[in-house]
Formats: sequence, C-alpha cells, structure tokens
Amino acid sequence: MISFIIKGILRDRSRSLFPVMICMCGVFLVFVGDCFMKGSVLDLIDSNANFDTGHVKIVSQAYFKEITSRPLELALETNTKFLESLKKDYPGYRWTRRVVFGGLLDMPDEKGETRSQAPVGAMAMDFLSKGSIEAQNINLKRSLKKGKLISNKNEILVSKKLAETLKIDLGQEATLFCSTVDGGSTGGNFKVVGIVKFGIAQLDKGTILMDVSDADYLLDMQAYSAEILGYRLKGFDIKVLDKFAADFNEKHMSKDEFRPHMITILDQNNLRKLFETTEVVLYILVGIFIFLMTLVLWNAGLISGIRRYTEVGVRLAIGEGRTHIVTSMLVESLITGLIGTFFGIIVALPLAYYFQEVGIDYSEMLNDVAVLMSGIMKAQISARSFIVSIIPGTFASFLGMGMACLGIYKRNTASLFKELET
Repeated sequence: MISFIIKGILRDRSRSLFPVMICMCGVFLVFVGDCFMKGSVLDLIDSNANFDTGHVKIVSQAYFKEITSRPLELALETNTKFLESLKKDYPGYRWTRRVVFGGLLDMPDEKGETRSQAPVGAMAMDFLSKGSIEAQNINLKRSLKKGKLISNKNEILVSKKLAETLKIDLGQEATLFCSTVDGGSTGGNFKVVGIVKFGIAQLDKGTILMDVSDADYLLDMQAYSAEILGYRLKGFDIKVLDKFAADFNEKHMSKDEFRPHMITILDQNNLRKLFETTEVVLYILVGIFIFLMTLVLWNAGLISGIRRYTEVGVRLAIGEGRTHIVTSMLVESLITGLIGTFFGIIVALPLAYYFQEVGIDYSEMLNDVAVLMSGIMKAQISARSFIVSIIPGTFASFLGMGMACLGIYKRNTASLFKELET
C-alpha cells in the first residue's frame, strides 16, 4: 500500500505539493530557530564560564552570601596545598584561581603627573604558571588587537575602548589604585603590553587583565583565594555539575562561615532561570508551529477532500471500508509530512551552517546589557535540532489530515450512486 501511495503522491502533485510546501516552511523555521537558540545558550554558557563563573566555583560561605559585590575581605583562606588537593581529588576538572576587583587606572604625562584616569574592572588570571591555558581558554590571542600577551610580572592588557578613552599607547606605564583585602589603600605600576577586544560589551567597556600573582601582591592576598574556578574536562553537563557541587558541599559542611562552598555556573548571574526559560521557549515555539501548521493542513485536507470527493465516494461504493480509506489517507499525509520535513531540513542546513560559522553581529544592542555574552550571535547545529524539526513536520501533517478525514465517516452509502450520477 505504501508504494501505491507514494506513486500517487508523485504522479498527482496537486494532491501533495501544498502540504509539502507548508511542512517544508514550518520545518525550516523550527530548525533554524532551534539552532539559533542552542547557539545563543551555548555562547552564554561558554562566555560566562570562561570569563567569570567556570563550570563550578569554590568560594568561602561568607563570600558566597555577598558574591555579587565580590567582597575580597571574605576570601577563602588557602595555600598551594589546597589547590593541589583539588587537582588530586578531582582529576576530571581543571582548577585555576581568579581575582576580580575594581580600581582606578591613572595614566601619567611626560612629567609624571595625571593626564587621564578612569575606573576599571581588573581581572586577574593565572597567565604565567607553567602549563597554564588561561590565555587559550578565553581566546586571548584572537582577541589581541595590538601588542603581545602577558609574559612577565607587572604587565597588563587593556580593553580597546579603555585604551581609546585614556589614549593609552603600548609600553606606557600605568598606575592602578585599589583597596587591599584588609581595606587599606594601595597602588602599583604596570606596563601596558597589549590591547584586547573580546566582542563582549561588559568586558570591552573598561577592563584590564593581569597575572594573578600581581593581584596577590597588590591586594595582599598571598594566603587567600577569592575564587577558584573548576572546568569539567568532558564539557558542560548541568546534572553532573549539580551533583558534584552537592557532594562537595556535604563533604565540607561545618559551622565555619569561611568553609569552602561550591556553586555551579547556573547558580550565578541568574543563568539557571535563563537556561530553563530557553527550554520552555523552545517547547512553546514547537507547539505554536504544530498548531498553526495543523490548522493550515487541516484546511488543506478539507480542500483536498472536496476535490477528491468523487474518489472517496467511488471507493466507498465499491465496498472499501471507511477505516481503510482513512488509514490510507493518514499514511499518505505522514509520507507527505516526511517529504516536507526532509526538504525543509535540506534547505535549512546551509543557512544554519553559515550562521554557525559566521554569525550575526549585534554587539551594538548589548551596550547596556549587564550579561557576559558575545556580540556575535551564532547558530549551533545539533541532534536536537533535527528531532524538534521532525515533530511539527510529521505530526502536524498527520493531525491535519486526521481532522479532515472525520467527514468520511459521515458519508451516507445509500446516496453514493445518486451523487455519482450527478
């Protein structure tokens, strides 16, 4: 029967062309939309993980309660043995220290007097340790627009907008004023060796990068760790990370407010709510397309039923059962939906691949957005995109034809010959 139906679809294109086009358009939009949503979520996860949160983060319990203000005075008291124990006990993760703090960058003139100054956000990472891949982790080579990477102590990188605002040239000495971990005032001189642009509005406004050892000395934090970031070597998996954090916190449970406390990436920057929202939006998107396509294909099935009114009548008159007719038409709609789904995915793939490799630059829209997200929106082709595209393409076609076929059961066999005579 299936081969017979396929021949009918191919030979009578007026029967299948419109449903196939509707399915193809719907599948195209769902596929590209899901790829963009997947790409946006992964970009948000990667940007936050690389620059701020890690996959997991270890801080003191007191620091965690006020984490949005980055209270360095509540930093976790650690030593090199603590970090080594993490690497030994949890080899499936890569561990690194980070310090994020605010300060005032002062640029002197030829006489050593203040020429210009601006508030900055300083991000201290482990650039100089042997085997460190922090620069690679944040794609620093690609973001470097001028100069070189940090290779010695007392060297800093500045964001491009900050360099333009303060008229900073490579090789100049800059003074960074800030507060120590004990609340005292301090300052240090640094050499500007590079200018970077990450394409992330929050970082490109006024950020400087330095080695974490320089920050330790400047802030008097040699015996403390503000934040210890962990990256899962096998990639992001929220279920694994949630269980890991719960087990770690249970192991280190105590009444000491400065005990180690682990949080996952989704527990920071409101990412869990955003992550869950995108999943709901995806289901709503698929549901809307199924509903709209079902309505359209229902009407298409009714129109097709009117056009094939005589055909159905003849089939009933010669003794073919109503159930068999409906079954054959449903199989026909299913095959039509699969054909539309196939061509919809074929048409959507090149566009999705282009946006995956090139993306859309919307950085100007993120200037006032307080979230770490790349200004280039890129799609991400995944197995999920194929699955969620097949659902509306086949189900809507099947459901639409099913609703249209209900009229077949209302046909009165006694009046069939009178209908055929006319």
